[in-house]
Amino acid sequence: PLPWLSRQGLSRPGLTFGSLAPLYKITPDVIAAWSQILQAAPASRLVLKSAVLAKEDVREFALQAFAKHGVTAERLVLSGPAE
Repeated sequence: PLPWLSRQGLSRPGLTFGSLAPLYKITPDVIAAWSQILQAAPASRLVLKSAVLAKEDVREFALQAFAKHGVTAERLVLSGPAE
């Protein structure tokens, strides 16, 4: 496996969806849509990468938003800018 995938927890089997959109574009409707997609594909996960996700409080807000739709933190990889 590629080192980046392992560090992000993405080397396990299953489909990985991703978005590099600025977080302001991840609206409640988008979160609801991604949640439906993740629920329809049980082994899948979602990677969101945005500069503001470098902040812990922003990541926690995003996790809570997805949790309202039944998506657990284990299914999400929230990442700030590349190091």
